[in-house]
Amino acid sequence: MRKILVVFASETSAAQIKKYLFEEHKIISKILPTPEKATVSGCGFSLLADFADIDVIRETVKLARVSSKGIFDAETFEKI
Repeated sequence: MRKILVVFASETSAAQIKKYLFEEHKIISKILPTPEKATVSGCGFSLLADFADIDVIRETVKLARVSSKGIFDAETFEKI
């Protein structure tokens, strides 16, 4: 299954979104250090999730007003 990385500046932001996604939408995700292959500076943590949930995740990040450096394909690291 295709996966995405949502890149955040802090672990706190990633944890906040992870918790909300599970509590409100039952979306399971995982917090991990942003891979070095992802060419995004100053971003320590990412949320790994299924591509199928991208629309809900994008809207959640927007509504929560959490700083995100973008959403990337977890295999190619290309920005989506």
